[in-house]
Amino acid sequence: MNLSSLHRLDQHCHTLASLTGQMIYIVGGCVRDLLIGHTTMLEDIDATCACDPHQLYHRLRKHQLPGFFWTEKFGTLSFRSTDNATTYEITPMRCETGYDDARHPTHVTRTSRLLDDAVRRDFSVNCLYYTTFESPLTLLPDEVDDSPCRIEEGVLILTDHAQIDAFTSDPYNFCYINHLTGTIRVLIDPYAWLECISPLRLACVGNPLDRLYEDSLRIIRALRFVSIFAFQTSKGCDIHKETWTALKQTFHLVPHIAKERIHNEILKVLDQWSMFCFVSLCDELNILKYLFPSLYACKNIHQPVRYHPFDVYAHTLLCLHAADVRSLDPYAKLALVFHDVGKVDQYYAYGIVGDKNEASKIPARNHRNTSSVLARPDLERLGFSRKEIDRVCRYIDHHHDAEQILASKESKHHLKLKKLLTDCGEAQMVINLWRLSQCDRIWQYNMLQRDTYKELDYLVTLTENIVKQEGIHHRKDLAINGHDLLARGYQAWPELGQLLDQCFHYALEDWHTRNTQEALFAYCDQLTKKKTNTMSQTSTSSENNEKKPV
Repeated sequence: MNLSSLHRLDQHCHTLASLTGQMIYIVGGCVRDLLIGHTTMLEDIDATCACDPHQLYHRLRKHQLPGFFWTEKFGTLSFRSTDNATTYEITPMRCETGYDDARHPTHVTRTSRLLDDAVRRDFSVNCLYYTTFESPLTLLPDEVDDSPCRIEEGVLILTDHAQIDAFTSDPYNFCYINHLTGTIRVLIDPYAWLECISPLRLACVGNPLDRLYEDSLRIIRALRFVSIFAFQTSKGCDIHKETWTALKQTFHLVPHIAKERIHNEILKVLDQWSMFCFVSLCDELNILKYLFPSLYACKNIHQPVRYHPFDVYAHTLLCLHAADVRSLDPYAKLALVFHDVGKVDQYYAYGIVGDKNEASKIPARNHRNTSSVLARPDLERLGFSRKEIDRVCRYIDHHHDAEQILASKESKHHLKLKKLLTDCGEAQMVINLWRLSQCDRIWQYNMLQRDTYKELDYLVTLTENIVKQEGIHHRKDLAINGHDLLARGYQAWPELGQLLDQCFHYALEDWHTRNTQEALFAYCDQLTKKKTNTMSQTSTSSENNEKKPV
């Protein structure tokens, strides 16, 4: 526990106290992350205080703070610091009752008692309050007995509810009774999170069933927190027994959660290295079939042992584990979840058709073509936008491009990579594609070809060199366009578009010398002449066939 790092919140406490004229308590994630040594930048600060939100609104409005916004129902005020480095969100202490829709409280009332505000929070890990306070006492240390309170590394730790009430209701009197002088730095832990820190365990505030029925999204949030902490702490993270029991009793609520809220939780998981743990916990909690039904269908779909000694689901999990320790785009990680889901239909097609020639006529025979098709409805149900889905599916569609490039002649690698860069539109996406393919190859676990994943480093280097030396080219960068071709007498669309596509691929082979009007016009003339000759030969052949006697 890193109590000494809490001093980084002192300036934020003073800033908010001077703005609001209230005693400010910083609460939640930033306090937690400092204690377990995760946060380096304090960009989002959540705070609370005991005051009327309308009075707070009118006071803060006078300061003309950047990004100032007020959510009237819950009394939340948000704004940015003058240098835009930090976003503050202040929600005055409140009580909540009556969660009829398993999400929103029916009644919200104000309170000045911190413990009333604490009981509405989800997990003890998010129920930590921190403040600083200047004691008016000037007693010398040798004139009083030592303080009976728990003080560690200069921080006063309050866990007893009676002490918490005493301090928050009258901090001056509390300091006098407990012989506290000078600057007092206070950490309030009303639901014993500090007892769960070694080893780290996730526990609900109060009765776990009550917390989960109040807001069913907390089921997903619990798995997210455990997934993140499992990778961020050396000793991992677990779920408190009573909380896990409650999660198993309420998993059926997951299908009723708004897809937009699930989407946000999954993005947070993808951003913080922990998709392997998240998917594993979803499976153990029996909600994998709700979130990723295509992946759930891959369980017990066995593959050829020579290349995959695991079933499709186990192979996917191992790929996600490999991705967690690599720097991958979040959407590339999500693509790994779905990259082999098409194998369910592929193996079924092979099973019902014994003849390979007949099997080749079945559209589902190739999982490269069907995995992205199956991924789309799953991602739509999770609230992902069309743009996000297209990005994920592009990764899925191209996840075997590495072996196709490497199987070609080395002299062709450069051109194939240039075409792929044009198709993807950005270098980082192609590099992420090679990292994704590397994760896939590592867990094929083929002992005959176990080092083939290292070939992907060659593609990464080649991609970086192409981008650095030549850049990424697009059809709009051609030295000629449709108007130029029309002016030379060429026909309009679609022939014109096909001709420009051919010109682009021709120029891509040697951009510096071929991407000129002279070279491209000459190439177009050559193509047109070749096409005319072919049509003439076809016409002559047809006429000769007609003249033959029957």
